[in-house]
Amino acid sequence: MTSIRSIGAGIGPRLTYANVMSTLAFVIAFGGGTAYATHLVVDSSDIVDGQVMTVDLADGAVTGPKVASSSLFGSDIADGSLFSGDIANSSLTGDDVAANSLRSGDIAESSLATVPSATKASNVNGVKILPLEFLAPSGTADRVILNSGAGVKISASCSSTGDLTVWLFSDRSARVLMWSIDSDAGEINNERAFENFTSSNSYELVRDDDGDQSGQASYMTSGGDVVTIVWAADNNSTYAFPTQCSFFGTAFIH
Repeated sequence: MTSIRSIGAGIGPRLTYANVMSTLAFVIAFGGGTAYATHLVVDSSDIVDGQVMTVDLADGAVTGPKVASSSLFGSDIADGSLFSGDIANSSLTGDDVAANSLRSGDIAESSLATVPSATKASNVNGVKILPLEFLAPSGTADRVILNSGAGVKISASCSSTGDLTVWLFSDRSARVLMWSIDSDAGEINNERAFENFTSSNSYELVRDDDGDQSGQASYMTSGGDVVTIVWAADNNSTYAFPTQCSFFGTAFIH
């Protein structure tokens, strides 16, 4: 039979301080003693900077309050990962939208109001639109009511007896076709064509004896400027307006 002495003699030379202390700790921890730690406490100072990795964090563990304000950039967010529910209502402004990036399908048509002055547009498809208006009492001196910039000018006056006179002028060579109709008789009052309408020419578009009328004048220069004038005139119009001379219409320039 092997004796205890012989066993001890076999292991004696291999005993060290570390072996003894580790064995003692094991016995104390699992032998019912109270000398072991019940909680492992780790402070930030116990962790080497840069040693906590993605795999060390549980999914969904990091929330918005854990992220420093203004620390995320566009490159930190996956393309296509943000949806309407991720953006606060009314949080986006015009500066957040790329210029010319919105299309008609992106805008609810019912939400659009009337564009200011759209009912009086001054330019449509490259055609300049100018209003004509002369509503004057008797004794009103001649004044310019249209200066088109394309060579056509119109002036109007109202005599002391309430008769309207309207003149058409040109400052360049052009061709002009004009006509007017007596509103009461339904007859053509004036019809005239100028093949060579120059700066030395003028035409009495409405004379003081023409009565109430409507008409049109078309003007075309060799340079391609075209002016079309549609108008109506009324002499001694006390009953129609609080004025005695009325001339109004529209000039289209293109």
